[in-house]
Amino acid sequence: MPKRLLIAAEADRVLVERARSDPRFDVVDHPVRTEEELVAIVGDCEILVTRSYNRVTKRVIDAAPHLEMIAQGTSGTDNIDAAAAAARGIAIINLPGANANAVAELVIGHIIALTRTVPTYTAEVRRGVWNRDDCATRHELRHYRLGIVGLGRIGKGVAKRAKGFDMRVVAYEPYPDMEFVKANGVELVELDELLAQSDFVTVHCPYNAETRA
Repeated sequence: MPKRLLIAAEADRVLVERARSDPRFDVVDHPVRTEEELVAIVGDCEILVTRSYNRVTKRVIDAAPHLEMIAQGTSGTDNIDAAAAAARGIAIINLPGANANAVAELVIGHIIALTRTVPTYTAEVRRGVWNRDDCATRHELRHYRLGIVGLGRIGKGVAKRAKGFDMRVVAYEPYPDMEFVKANGVELVELDELLAQSDFVTVHCPYNAETRA
């Protein structure tokens, strides 16, 4: 018998159709956002596909007596009640690093937007203001220091891109990859020092018992 696979999150249509064509699965494609909606549809599924906005609480898990696996389409899993899943022997899988490049690029994009005052100038141009005398106040990234908290996949991606702009990069990482640190000119510092000396701080660490304040 095929496994009932519930896709409760927005997913790439090519992947959805690929799953539909696989005889191992009976696919239900029903993206939802709220816990109430998920409780209402999860009943007979054996595999549940989620994203970070789906709250897979104990209540959701209890509403799915046949559930065997939760497949999270992102790297983090803090939206899933891991203890409730473990008590039922339900496997949790995720995609560590799947969005690392996208997030690293977004971080650099935001830094450029801020240093070049893009949001302010955009708003002014829309109001019909064209203040060319103010252009000299913008600064190149090489004048800034970037602090990275967490030097994992995303943190490394941010560091490499920042170094490409000649930024000074400092990082706090309890378990550093020293080969990467040396090869990319990253300076390891304590967290307090990083916060005190950085012009920009970006945080890329998992939300767990070790990192939770």
